[in-house]
Amino acid sequence: MNRPNRRARPRAIAASRALLAAVLASLLGTFATNSYGQVAAHQPTRWVGGWLTYWQFEQGLESIRHSPDTFQDIYFFIGQLSPSGDPMLAASKHDYRATIQQLKTQGKRSWLTVVNDVVSPDQKAILKDPYVVSRLLASHQSRQQHITHLVSLASEYGFYGIDIDYESLRHRDRSRFSLFIEELAQALQPHNIRLAVTVQPKVRDQRRHGAGVNDWQRLCRVADRLQIMLYNEHSGKTGPGPIASTAWIEKVLDHAEQKCPAEKIVPSLKVLGATWEQHKVRGTTYQQAVTLVRQHNATVERARDQVPHFTIAGPNATRTTYYEDGRSMANKLTMLQARGYNQVMLWRLGSYDLEINRRLQAFRKAGLRGE
Repeated sequence: MNRPNRRARPRAIAASRALLAAVLASLLGTFATNSYGQVAAHQPTRWVGGWLTYWQFEQGLESIRHSPDTFQDIYFFIGQLSPSGDPMLAASKHDYRATIQQLKTQGKRSWLTVVNDVVSPDQKAILKDPYVVSRLLASHQSRQQHITHLVSLASEYGFYGIDIDYESLRHRDRSRFSLFIEELAQALQPHNIRLAVTVQPKVRDQRRHGAGVNDWQRLCRVADRLQIMLYNEHSGKTGPGPIASTAWIEKVLDHAEQKCPAEKIVPSLKVLGATWEQHKVRGTTYQQAVTLVRQHNATVERARDQVPHFTIAGPNATRTTYYEDGRSMANKLTMLQARGYNQVMLWRLGSYDLEINRRLQAFRKAGLRGE
């Protein structure tokens, strides 16, 4: 064995120290420039998020500006599919990159929501197209190609996470959709990009199209968040009623908690209402509902769970409207708080009662106080 060279040891120690200093400087530089790193280091107990849509982009941003401390997760509802299934961003005059960067400097996390709306070059759209998704899921090769495009798009724009919102799928794609989510989760890990899956509500396992496709138990094993759309309890098929009563929401959550760890379940609440007239139903914003009440001097009543509603009798038809306001949303948040939920999502930012922001902020701050 050769005897060690004592004169070389100081040089080796100095080199090691220099290398360590360089590594530490690099890490500190990363944390200094990466707002997402700062967010992760100072996570509040409760998170509040909302979807920012491309058709109501500025109004959604105004909701955030109105209450800058309320929302931490901003979901850009801008991801669509081309006729061939390639993910792309909705055409808009708004600068998505600049908005993402601005939100990042404010310590907010931006997610890319991709929905299976197929948009052609002439901007004609097929909403919630199950057939394009079937083609994307059909083989290992087609799934991997789709995943590569998704990861590339999210990385290019600097999104914190990807949210997959593929709805109205065919039941035959149930297993392949779960496999796709598993493969996507694995592909995102090296890029440090989070994964959320937004799913339609259900109160039991069922073998049917739409909500029945999502295997909640399997999805929860790999996704960071399972965002359950807690709406629409009442629709054109059911007749007038709350978009989501607390009793119905609890049934959906009861089922979810049998399938997923509660910390991965993110309740997603809708702030839009609906108006039923004859056998037709249309979406109604808070502002539209308030205007109708004022114009027709309507009497607003509240269901047991505080959801406001009114009926306007006309010469040819009767209109019944259910909507959401700060009071009804507070009732839902109280229920979620009692069940131990620390995250909530809002569909969607813009055109709602801004009193809801105050209720959401109270929900979040209660968690900061450890209540």
